[in-house]
Amino acid sequence: MGRRAGARRRHLCRVRTEIAHIEAAGFTVDRDLWRGPTDTLVSVAAECQHSDESGPIVTIPKPKG
Repeated sequence: MGRRAGARRRHLCRVRTEIAHIEAAGFTVDRDLWRGPTDTLVSVAAECQHSDESGPIVTIPKPKG
């Protein structure tokens, strides 16, 4: 088994465990919303900026200039 296949199998095992815990608590799980990190059904992207590494972390940097 390759590394990727092993990682996928471990992820699916964790997902099944999480779903079982949620259902055991009495909640309904929409299994279509539980996707793996390599699933490309839904793409996620955000416009963001990063502060440089020389200063404090800034969550929303002010434009320079």
